[in-house]
Amino acid sequence: MLVYNIPPYSPELNAIERLWKKLKYQLMPANAWERFKTMLDTLTSKLAELGEVTYMPSLHHYAE
Repeated sequence: MLVYNIPPYSPELNAIERLWKKLKYQLMPANAWERFKTMLDTLTSKLAELGEVTYMPSLHHYAE
C-alpha cells in the first residue's frame, strides 16, 4: 500500500472534491428542492448514472 501525502487542502488532488463539483455544477445545478426526498432521489439517480467508469478511474492509482 502506498501512502500519498497531499497538502491539507488541495481539492484538485482530492477525488471526492472533483465528484462533488461535477454533481453540483453539471448534474444537479442550483435547484430549489421542495422536499429532501426529491433531492435525495435525484442525487442517487445521478450517482448511479455516473457509474464506476466515470468517476473511479481517478482513484485507481491510490490502490497500487
